[in-house]
Amino acid sequence: MVLLFGQTFCLGLFRGLRCYFVVVLMLIYYIPFSYDTIGSKYTHQAEDNPVLDPKYEKNATSPGLANPTTLKLLPIRVSQLCMRSALLQRGNALAALGKEAEARATYEEVFPILKDEPRCARVDWERHSVYVNIGNTYAREGDYDKANEQYTIAEKLGNDHVNEEGGSDQDGRTMVLSAMRARSFALKKVGRNDEAKTLMGEVLKRKVEDDKIVAAKKAEQAAETAAEENPAT
Repeated sequence: MVLLFGQTFCLGLFRGLRCYFVVVLMLIYYIPFSYDTIGSKYTHQAEDNPVLDPKYEKNATSPGLANPTTLKLLPIRVSQLCMRSALLQRGNALAALGKEAEARATYEEVFPILKDEPRCARVDWERHSVYVNIGNTYAREGDYDKANEQYTIAEKLGNDHVNEEGGSDQDGRTMVLSAMRARSFALKKVGRNDEAKTLMGEVLKRKVEDDKIVAAKKAEQAAETAAEENPAT
C-alpha cells in the first residue's frame, strides 16, 4: 500500500478507519442496535399519534398552562386564579404607563371571576386590592370622590372580618389600615394636606396598637406551646 499509494495516503486512510471503528463501538455500546428501538426513541415526535409511556409523570405545567391539551385537564378554579393574577398585574402595568382608564377597566374584569368565591381572608384580600387599585386610578386623575367610594368598600371588607364572627381579625385590621392609607394619599393628591396628615397620623396610631395586639397573641401562643411541651409535674 505504501509503495503503491505513498505514505501520506496510507496514514490518512489509517486515521479514517480508526475514527470509523470508534464510532461503530459507540453505536454498539451506547445505542441498542434495533430499528424499532431507535425509531421509537428518537423519531416518535414525527408520528401523528405517538404513544407515551404510561409511567411518565403527567405534569400540568408542561407543555404549558395555556396549551389546549393542558386546559382540558386543568381545574377551572386554577384557571380562574391565574386569570385574576394576570388581570391584576396587567392593570398595574397600565397604571404605571399612566393609562388610568384602561387600568381601571382591566381591574374591573376581576370582579365577575370573584363573584362566586366564598368570603375568606385570602379572597377578600384580592377584592380589597382591586378596589384600592381602582380607587388609586381615580385619585391619580384628581377625582377624590370616586376614589373614596372604592376605598370605603375596601375598608368595609376589613371591618367585616373584624366585627363578624369567623372573620380574620388581624387581616381585617390590616385591610382597614391599607384603605385608610390609600385615602390619605388621595387627599394629598387633591391638595387637602391637613386632612391627609390627620388621617395618616390615625393610621400610624392604629398600626402601633395593632402591632401590640399581634405581639401579645404571639406571646400567649408561645406560652401555651411551652406549657404543652413541659407540663408541670
